[in-house]
This record gives sequence, structure tokens and C-alpha cells, in this order.
Amino acid sequence: MIPNSATQNNLESQKRVVYSVTIISKTIKEVIEGSFNHIFVKGEISNPKMYSSGHTYFSLKENDVLLECIIWRNTKLTFAPEHGAEVICEGRITTYAGRSRYQMIVQSVEHAGIGSLLKILEERKRKLQQEGLFDAKYKLALPKYPRRIALITSKSGAVLHDMLHRLEERFPCDVKLYSTHVQGANTANEIISILQSISLDTFSPDVIIIARGGGSIEDLWEFNDEKLIRAVVASSIPIVTAIGHETDTTLVDYASSLRAPTPTAAIEMITPNRFDILQMINQKFAILKSKIQYILSYMKHTLTLKSKVLSHRSNLFTVYNHKLHKIYNRYLHNKSLYIERIQKIPIIAQPSIHKYITKLNVEFSRYKNLCEKYYLSLERNLSLQNTRLQSYSYQKTLQRGFSIVQNSKNKLITSKKDAQKETNISITFADGSCNATLLNND
Repeated sequence: MIPNSATQNNLESQKRVVYSVTIISKTIKEVIEGSFNHIFVKGEISNPKMYSSGHTYFSLKENDVLLECIIWRNTKLTFAPEHGAEVICEGRITTYAGRSRYQMIVQSVEHAGIGSLLKILEERKRKLQQEGLFDAKYKLALPKYPRRIALITSKSGAVLHDMLHRLEERFPCDVKLYSTHVQGANTANEIISILQSISLDTFSPDVIIIARGGGSIEDLWEFNDEKLIRAVVASSIPIVTAIGHETDTTLVDYASSLRAPTPTAAIEMITPNRFDILQMINQKFAILKSKIQYILSYMKHTLTLKSKVLSHRSNLFTVYNHKLHKIYNRYLHNKSLYIERIQKIPIIAQPSIHKYITKLNVEFSRYKNLCEKYYLSLERNLSLQNTRLQSYSYQKTLQRGFSIVQNSKNKLITSKKDAQKETNISITFADGSCNATLLNND
């Protein structure tokens, strides 16, 4: 029996099942999320972007196929996603019914191979080099004697201990630790933030050291971050980088003012050896002592010699009194000069240097007392000789009514015979002189 058309339509309507949108979405969600609850996906990162919420969004790309990915802000990664990097992401697939979309929630990221990292590194290095960020004009001069050092590294680990120990051996000075992660996705951002805070810190360091121990290219990857490199170049304080071992080189090394092969080598490269400084102080002290002794000896010899001449020319007293003051002032100048030079040498945590400064001051005081004593003795002696010379001066004789007669050639006329040979003469009295003409030479 063949059913008529009405019967056929009735049977078809009984077989049709109508689903709601909610049921469809729920079913798809269960199927997809149940099947891809824990998966690993390999692809190339495309257009990563971190929003103010702290979440990071990007796409995994393979040819023309994209898989949208999300990294929640609390997820801990070993490095930040970078455009063009070939990676393997671990996570799960979720769906969003509101937009009929699906995406991968990423829980970890690892590089698919060293080759992709080296490619990114070389391209970034070329780009920054063309901008001139590695040029010598951005390298700041390092202080010869740093007094304050800012140390950016992890507070845990052997690197910090080794650097502080080496610093204590060579040149103790003020150090402030700015603790940071030295590995992980947010390392570069942390260091950038620290550099910004250092520029405003009242600690005012003379030099900054960024340090960490050795590691693989993945471990050190954050030190190739472009934003970090630009922050290092923009720093008004010289930055020394000590990243990894001697064979490890990152892009931030090209941007810093100085690259050290190891963290402890960084300390040796920016600080002098305190034992060399002490030796220099000893040498300066010996030179200073020798110069002071020379000045005193020269003073004694010169003034003793010249005082003997005063018996012939009394006006030399004023001259040599002035010379005495000049020599003494030179002695005081040498004292100030050498003390100033020695005090410029850093004396932070160096009690032994204070000892040499004190010793110098004691020596100066002793020499000063000797010099003043000798000066007073000479002054009394010179004053006495000057008084004696004045008493024998011809000026005293003139004041008693005598006079001096000279011819036109200023030769003395001491007898009548000599006077008869002259026509014009000059006569010197106590209060001046006058000319005269002899009318009768008989």
C-alpha cells in the first residue's frame, strides 16, 4: 500500500528534531573542551599584545590558518611571547558561545628551536644597530672612584654574594640592591621600572650594574628585549652589564657603557684596588715630607746667608723680611695642596687612610712651629742689626751739622787740594743737597 502525500508529510514531521541555540552551543563546548582539555600546539606567534588588564592575546599561525590564544595575567612564563617566534604552547581549547568562537588558553610556552631565536636576535640586532643605539656616543664615562653603586640582580643566588665579597676586598663603598627577577617573561619590564626609579632615588648612584649568572639563550632572552635596550641607552647614569658567563652575549651588552665578562669581573673593572691607593698615599706623604724639609732647609740657608750682608746694606732688612714671608707662605700653600690632593682619594670604609691624614697634619704642625720659631729668631736678629747699622749711618753725622761735598762726577771731595781743581760742586746736607760754584780757588 502506497501512502498518499498527506500521510508522507506527517511521517516526515515526526522524524525532524529542532535544537535550541543553547543546546547546540553547550554540546559543541562539551565536545571541543572534552577532546582538547590538555594539548600541545606548535606554531608561529603573530601580533602578541598585552592589555592593561595584564592578559596577553596573540595568534598561533601556520600558513594561512590562525588559532587565537590567551595568556591570563597570573600565568608564569619563562619568556614573553614575541612576534615571529616559533613556539610550542601547552594549554586547552575553550569556546565562547556569545561569539561562536573558540580559542586556546595557554599555560606555558617554549621555543620550538634555537634557530628561530637566533633569527629574531639577528634581525633585532641589525635594526637597533641601524638606529645607532650601539654607537660610542651613548657610552658614558665611568667614575674613577665610585662612592655609590646600584646593583640590579636577584637577591637570592651566588651572584650577589660573590659581587659583594669582591667589592669588600677591593674597594668598600655604598651599595644599594634593587632586587629583580633575572629570568622570566616580566624580567625586562621589572628592570626598566627599576631604572626609572633609580633616576629619582636620593641614593644617586655613580654607576649601575645589571648582573646575573650564566644560562641558555632562552634563560637570557629577556636581556634582548628592545624596550630594555632603549631604557639602558636613555640612562643618565653609566650602566655596566654582567650577564651570564664570558661567552654569553646579549643585546643589552651592546647598549651598555661597559660589558663585563662575569659579575665579579664587573666589580674589578669599575673599582680600584684599595692597596694601590694606600701605596699611592704613602708615596705622596714621602714626597710631601721631603718638600717641607727642603723648604725649611732652603729658608734657613738663605736667611742666614743674607743676614750677613745686612752689615753693608741696611735696606735689605725689608727685602728679606718680605722674602721670608713669601717662603713661609709657599710652605703653607704646599701643605694645603697636598692635604687637598690626598683628601680627594676616596676614604669610604678606609680607616687607615684617615690615619695618614692625621699623621700629615701632625707633621705639618711640627714643621709650622719650627718655622715660626726660626722666623721670630731671625726677625729679632735682623732688627738688632738694622738698629746698629742705623746708629753708624752717615745720616746721623749729617744731622750733627756735617755735609758731603762731591764734584760734577759725584766723586767725594775730601780736601782743599781736591776742591781747588773743581769749579762746580754739590753739597749734601741732612735735609737735602744743593749745587755751588767756587769763585776763589786760592
